[in-house]
Amino acid sequence: MPASPLQPIVIWLGRVGDMILLSALLGILHRRYGAPCHVIGAGAWPAELYAAHGDVARVSCLHRYTAFLFDPAWWRTLHLLRASRTDPVYVCEYDPRKLARVRRLLRFAGVDPRRCLFITEDAAFKPSAA
Repeated sequence: MPASPLQPIVIWLGRVGDMILLSALLGILHRRYGAPCHVIGAGAWPAELYAAHGDVARVSCLHRYTAFLFDPAWWRTLHLLRASRTDPVYVCEYDPRKLARVRRLLRFAGVDPRRCLFITEDAAFKPSAA
């Protein structure tokens, strides 16, 4: 029995225009891994934007201005990341403040840093970072 395909996880907390730029990457990752992507974005519109996108299986929307402890979407996303122990994680975020939030999410989810690929070299996931 062949192993099930990996589902790439793509994280970008950008705005609408930024998220549209992900379409090409999502298609490439879908073809590479054989399964549509799980997109993690900020705000309510990523779910609407990618609802019918063939390269997206799931969208998690984090609230932009709610502290993560009080954001049910953050906890749901944390649980999904914990459950996806082998799936590759692509972090397309480059804003330092948003990167800190992404690092925190990955650390609390127990994501192995070797699964992560950051769009910037200087944004390496550091488990000890806050």
